[in-house]
Amino acid sequence: MKKLFFLFFSIACVMSLTSCSGGKKPVRIAYSLYSLPEVDYARASKQAGADDVAVFDSKGNIVPSQRTHDGKLIFANGRGAYSFKPAQAGYMPDSVAWGRIFPERDDDLAWENDNVAFRAYGPAIQKRGEKLYGYDLFCKRATGHPVLETLYAGQCSGENWRKYHQLRKEGKTDEAKALEKSFTYHVDHGLGLDCYAVGPTLGAGATAVVLDDGSLAFPWCYESAEILDNGPLRFTVHFTMSPMEVDGNTVVEHRIISLDAGSNLNRTEIWYEGMQKPHLLATGFVLHDDAPVTANVAGRYMSYIDPTTDPASADGKIFVGIVLKKKPVEMKEIKANGMRDFAAISKYNPGDRFVYYWGFAWEKGPLAGSSFPTLNAWNTYLQNMAKHIK
Repeated sequence: MKKLFFLFFSIACVMSLTSCSGGKKPVRIAYSLYSLPEVDYARASKQAGADDVAVFDSKGNIVPSQRTHDGKLIFANGRGAYSFKPAQAGYMPDSVAWGRIFPERDDDLAWENDNVAFRAYGPAIQKRGEKLYGYDLFCKRATGHPVLETLYAGQCSGENWRKYHQLRKEGKTDEAKALEKSFTYHVDHGLGLDCYAVGPTLGAGATAVVLDDGSLAFPWCYESAEILDNGPLRFTVHFTMSPMEVDGNTVVEHRIISLDAGSNLNRTEIWYEGMQKPHLLATGFVLHDDAPVTANVAGRYMSYIDPTTDPASADGKIFVGIVLKKKPVEMKEIKANGMRDFAAISKYNPGDRFVYYWGFAWEKGPLAGSSFPTLNAWNTYLQNMAKHIK
């Protein structure tokens, strides 16, 4: 008889899966409302008696799972008893969290899960001279499947743009505008859209080094990106950012970003090569209007309602948020590059790993537990996430 383990649902960070065969040591698992069940893959493999492991519920149904790059087995949320058995040949769960580099759009690296989608700007756009830094986001509807390929296919279609420019050349301006609206990802065609402006800012949750004069050091776009996990339940990427100068030294920032199925927040871990002394870090988001910011230093979270690039449209509002693992020094507005950011200021020592979570929810997005129609609901989500990661 296969060993069964009971998963106890709680907001607490570490749970036990207890064997029902009696006398066995419990398997420790990270699990809560805010993370997927996670167990050491080697332990699950030993229980399954196989190198390739599948997860089954108490009714014998296979549960979507994933082996991660750092030796974990993660699987879909749920209560009850689970068993680890040899994987079934040919079984491939639908991918929920995934991403890739889009060389057809200036090396964007874009990623998504069932709730949200994001992108980081790449070297091709930096070589063109554009000053883009922070993370961008794509508002996404409850489609039940990935949307990025479709959004990019329309936006990056050479044929679409040839027709557009031909109409402009012929003086048919209105027809050209109508054609562009029919394929651009800046218009919602039922899947979602890009209606968030970034520019030379922190965007939706980036981090920058605070220099001694109070200015921010931006590495601008990523220099290289290694995708470590690519679904079906977790996307993870390691960014090596473009070198920048800090205190007369060349400093290179590293970022590991991961997004799990069901979450509205990315986990981000940052460290710096070449940094010679402690510095402050600014982690934040761009302010596009005078909407109030929620800044809770003791609670380690902050939020803001973004009006979108066209507040007069029916695109809805975007709830942006950041949660820090450790209490910051302060939270304040910062003006840089002619723009306004709001940032949490944290202490950083060379060699440290700085961890935080960032993301958003769209007013018109998924409704099953991941749409936040009010700021209070979004802030409650961030508060609970802060408690979870602590």
